[in-house]
Amino acid sequence: MGNSKKKIKFICLPGGGTSPVAFFKWFGLLSPKYRPLFVDIPGRGMRKNEAPYTDIDSIANDLYAGWQKIMSDGREEEYVLFCYCMGSVFMHELVKKIAENHQKMPLHVFIASADVPDGEMYKRIFLEMPETKKQFYDLIQGCFPEYLFPDKEMTMRFRHDFVDILYQKYALDSNTIQITKEDFKNMKSEVSVPLESRDFQECLYLANQLITCIVADCRICSQYQNADVSVQKLPCDISCITGSQDILYTESVMQKWKDYTLGKCSVYVISGGHSIYLDVNADGVGIFNNIAEQYEEILCG
Repeated sequence: MGNSKKKIKFICLPGGGTSPVAFFKWFGLLSPKYRPLFVDIPGRGMRKNEAPYTDIDSIANDLYAGWQKIMSDGREEEYVLFCYCMGSVFMHELVKKIAENHQKMPLHVFIASADVPDGEMYKRIFLEMPETKKQFYDLIQGCFPEYLFPDKEMTMRFRHDFVDILYQKYALDSNTIQITKEDFKNMKSEVSVPLESRDFQECLYLANQLITCIVADCRICSQYQNADVSVQKLPCDISCITGSQDILYTESVMQKWKDYTLGKCSVYVISGGHSIYLDVNADGVGIFNNIAEQYEEILCG
């Protein structure tokens, strides 16, 4: 970048039950051409004590307010947006609101493991679909690290048991799906779970928070895709990324984004599952950094 002091604001959005705070772990791998930032919403991350929203309009308005705050920091910089999973719906509505208010549009949009705004993926609640179990297994891995268990095999078996309990509890009562240590006591499993340890209780708390946010997001996105969605094409080039082991957001699903931009759409498949951007995936961050090189002229302008 030479002596240029200009940067590109790299704005991460929430989605799929996650807070963009979860992406901090790979911010250190981002090109210095980017200024990493995030906009969060109630119910997660730094705003976990606020009640989560139940409708897309509230989310869009909140994200727009957060975006305005970032853009009014006194730095005349371009920006890119990054969205993950159901965050693609949030991103689409945010961009619509930015356009409606005649504000600066994004330079580029990165879309990871996500359905198109008026697609079919989110019409059903994920916990009503057996084929989504693998996605939940990927998502909760970070909640229950290996150090809690005697060995790697037992860690993996516990995570699978946890997802089984999750689906069973949702089938019984979709409104109350907090998982407790009693659920594991009642389950006939060969996994030795440290139920009374403080570390386990903290991990269980985080997992329940994640589930609450995912269910809220699922319901909002289900209502959204089952409604008559007014689609606005993105005004810029987009990069769509998915994991090679992601069974829902396959390359063919990500290719659909080509019809949702006025610019160029590039699709990338990298090694990993649905949690490619919840992990420190150097290949995934590398895509961001390569795109930054394409905007060198803007940065030096």
